[in-house]
Amino acid sequence: MATILLLNQDVMRGIAIKNVARDLDYMLVRKPDSATFAAELVQSSHAISLAIIDMNSPVEWDVISQVLSKTPGVPPVIAFGPHVDVEGRRSAKRAGLTRILSNGEFSKSPAEYIERYARTIDRKDN
Repeated sequence: MATILLLNQDVMRGIAIKNVARDLDYMLVRKPDSATFAAELVQSSHAISLAIIDMNSPVEWDVISQVLSKTPGVPPVIAFGPHVDVEGRRSAKRAGLTRILSNGEFSKSPAEYIERYARTIDRKDN
């Protein structure tokens, strides 16, 4: 089963995303902070189809940026958060994320964004 990595502190939102991922045949791995998220991304980047960042809690963008710029084979990384968090959106863009969405955009159709951005993993390599 392909994996989605989620940086998220809100348990209820995490469960909602996990349910969508499960319905699409993905296993969701949730990490509560930037450091453990980044470590998992480095360690398992070849086996992760998509990484998602929930910007509704603090994100250490310098940690994320280092991983994205220095890890070969990193999967697509999308984020969602408040549309009024201009500085957060700028930081996400500087970090090199694949796509940045508002909460409303992502929550309206999370399955659509997961399917659009998740890369296909050759399961023979896992």
